[in-house]
Amino acid sequence: MDIAAIITRDYTSVSILEDTRQVLQWLKVNEFLVVVDEDLKTVGLITPVDMIRETGYQLIDCAFHKPSVSPKNSLSEIFKLMQTASTPYLPVYNDVDFLGVISMEAVTVTLFNQLEQTKNLSLPDKGLQINNINLAVKV
Repeated sequence: MDIAAIITRDYTSVSILEDTRQVLQWLKVNEFLVVVDEDLKTVGLITPVDMIRETGYQLIDCAFHKPSVSPKNSLSEIFKLMQTASTPYLPVYNDVDFLGVISMEAVTVTLFNQLEQTKNLSLPDKGLQINNINLAVKV
């Protein structure tokens, strides 16, 4: 599946040099912030959970680096990476170009919808019916 439809392109950016007290205020109204350097290049994401562990005075001193994904990654790969990295948001890059952010919620909803679509799939030529996710071979 092409993930382009579930990439969040509407987000708030914050400078890597921003004071962490101000970042905390912005995170009260944003689920995440896209961290940019002096050249406005995206260098990471920060979430409220990330800030709980931080003691620095500037964002540059914080752990905002996250693994990234690309439109070539499958939903299951992205889901597993989010679990491994313990983060509900990952940056999406097409090579070096930042495309936006993908959320665990969007991935989960999309995977659920795909599962729902396959619930009543019938394959009579193979004698296999998928109904309510129970597989039954017809003899």
